[in-house]
Amino acid sequence: MKFYTKLLSIALITPLFISCSDDDNTDSLGNNDNGITITAFVENNDNYTLLAAALEATDLDETLNDSNAQFTVFAPDNDALTAFLATAGFPGGLAEVDEEDEIDLVKNILLNHVVIGELKATNVVSTAPNYLKNQAVGPEDLSGTNTNLSTYYSVNEGTVMINGEVEVTTPDAFDASNGIIHAIDKVIGLPNISTFATADARLSTLANALTEADLVDTVDGFNPATVFAPTNDAFDNLASIPTGGALSNVLTYHVISGSNIVSTDVAGIIGQETPATVQGQTLSIVDGPAIEGNTNTEASGLVIFDVQAINGVIHVIDRVLLPSAE
Repeated sequence: MKFYTKLLSIALITPLFISCSDDDNTDSLGNNDNGITITAFVENNDNYTLLAAALEATDLDETLNDSNAQFTVFAPDNDALTAFLATAGFPGGLAEVDEEDEIDLVKNILLNHVVIGELKATNVVSTAPNYLKNQAVGPEDLSGTNTNLSTYYSVNEGTVMINGEVEVTTPDAFDASNGIIHAIDKVIGLPNISTFATADARLSTLANALTEADLVDTVDGFNPATVFAPTNDAFDNLASIPTGGALSNVLTYHVISGSNIVSTDVAGIIGQETPATVQGQTLSIVDGPAIEGNTNTEASGLVIFDVQAINGVIHVIDRVLLPSAE
């Protein structure tokens, strides 16, 4: 019971008092880092005892204690972690997470909350909506290299949202000596392809189409898959959006199953055809790189690329890809 033992040891630590300061390096709660690392803050804060136990048991406490690095951490408190563990099949909490594969899963989920570099709230708001890479491990690309998962952040009525589901309750909650902590209300789950399609308002037409065609579970069931995701404007440029079987035919033409084809892979096969799509026909990779359907008069550019989910990768494109008539 590795987690249970370490949880007890951390719970017995006397909370560290962090004084307020008028120094310029002060966070939104009035705290100054005073040389305190992310790990030290979490370990000595009553709201984060479960997070501290999880970090220590997965050896991530050492990573986030590195004073020579800078991190951004989206930190779920005890209530958020307790709720997540219960829904994940561990109603007894961290004490039930004791198998190697379970610990590895928890580690990857924790890494899904960690970004290299310091990203303060002002940077988030000014660049939203956007994607960034976190430290969680995703499927391998065609070269056999592990990928890192993506995080989508947006602003809704002044509130920063992560992957469309998790609220940043206290931006810049603590300005540590080696990075920044943002407090969040839920654990950020490992995202599926549909997570990003649903969260990104620029893909709402696609998300609705996948739901209408009853393809959400199908796409999320691939492991891995490559999805070329048309923007709302791409669908608007069609004379009409297909329905019924024709809609399914077009949507599945945008999905390649069994391969996590990242942008460097795409660039490496210019002038070639892709593996067969789920619809059955292939796509052409042309200079740019860009993607061309069998009956498209113009190629589709990659507007946003390498949006990495746990079950595949999304490349956002500016035209709907059209297969040949069957």
